[in-house]
Amino acid sequence: AGSAPAYPVSKEMVGLSKSGSGRLAIDATLRCKWEQAGEETNSGEKPQVWALGDCSEITSSLDGQPAVPRTAQAAMQQAETVGYNVLAQLGAKYKNERSFQFQDLGSMLTLGGPNAAVMAPREGSFAPIFEPLLTTFGGVLGLADDILSKSVVAEKIGLTSAVQTLGLSLGGYGLGVDAGAAPGTLAGTLTGAARRAVYAARMPTNNQRAVAASSAAIYTAAALMKEVSDKKKK
Repeated sequence: AGSAPAYPVSKEMVGLSKSGSGRLAIDATLRCKWEQAGEETNSGEKPQVWALGDCSEITSSLDGQPAVPRTAQAAMQQAETVGYNVLAQLGAKYKNERSFQFQDLGSMLTLGGPNAAVMAPREGSFAPIFEPLLTTFGGVLGLADDILSKSVVAEKIGLTSAVQTLGLSLGGYGLGVDAGAAPGTLAGTLTGAARRAVYAARMPTNNQRAVAASSAAIYTAAALMKEVSDKKKK
């Protein structure tokens, strides 16, 4: 990870080719390219090196623009390809290496506190599935927001004030998210919990998943406490 490769890596790796942005230049299998006589090559005389994440870059042969977005989602997908190709190179499990193909699964981002947003992919095979699904689900949660924020019954039992004090939102209420202007977008507290659960589930080992889940729970509790503290100060 990182916006540029860390040097020095080793004496044997001096001469790794870089892209125009200063990142490690890699081919479709995510193998690093070497500079030899002013040209890029994958010479068999050099050690085989793979790179992934935003320290590396596959450039499109058509327009020279990065072919893979510099996101955690892309790096996680690249990790599977690198692992596969390393085993193929060692002859340990697979015979042939495979090229990396990025699959856009949408985007997730924090909105502060316990809230987050999830956006459906705009292109690719998953777009026709996720966009209407998230739009419909967001509409249902929006109705729940209306009940919690405007219902007389919810206000009488103190539910409305509790939700506002904790800065909670099921469907984007109070977060400045216009679901009508952004179809395929889901925002709120449940989305924040889902975002952290997804990150925990994508960890490679059970120990790392447990640490990530614990960290997410602690962060959510701290965020809720901060919301309460900020409301009291006002």
